[in-house]
Amino acid sequence: MDKMEKMLLFAVPTSICNFRCMYCYIAQRPVHYQGLQADMKYSPEQVAYACRPERLGGLAYMNFCGEGETLLSRDIDLYVRALVERGHYAEVVTNLTITPMVNKFLAWPAELRARLEFKCSFHYMELKKRGLLQTFADNVHRVWDAGASANIEVTPHDELVPYADELKEFSMKNFGALPHLTIARDDRTKGIDYLTSLPMDEYDRVWGSFDSEF
Repeated sequence: MDKMEKMLLFAVPTSICNFRCMYCYIAQRPVHYQGLQADMKYSPEQVAYACRPERLGGLAYMNFCGEGETLLSRDIDLYVRALVERGHYAEVVTNLTITPMVNKFLAWPAELRARLEFKCSFHYMELKKRGLLQTFADNVHRVWDAGASANIEVTPHDELVPYADELKEFSMKNFGALPHLTIARDDRTKGIDYLTSLPMDEYDRVWGSFDSEF
């Protein structure tokens, strides 16, 4: 992998999501997903030129995350591609169920796919409820088969605890490994309180069993 001089975080202001995760802070707001596409002021080419390596002092690792499901953002593939074509590396946060947009990314030339990662939010309960577990798993394998990267991450939450063993079994069967865990924090507090009602020893017992370095 090339040396990264910077990490850039792109917040994509698309207020659309096909999930309603019980632990998502956006979904819990009185006004949450308005079904609005991002109003992009600049074209993919303009954004890529503004972020050219010569200006940034080298290559960058770029994260793209929507205020909702990132892959529901119109033309997100064109914006990411324009930056990757400049030599940068891209990480796209997604629930990986928007197959038509996944297909657009995977149609890139191999040399561009090699610098693309999907940060796959494994929302097990929503996927299970909506009958999309196999869609998620199939798309993960399509990403890997295409030479891109897929990092599978679960948000620990109390409602998922009774399904922890089921989640592990599904993961081992479909991915050959357990997923990483990304800790949810309570945004209503000013500290770094975990979003859980469990005692910390019980929380650590349940989620520590995934042995995630995250």
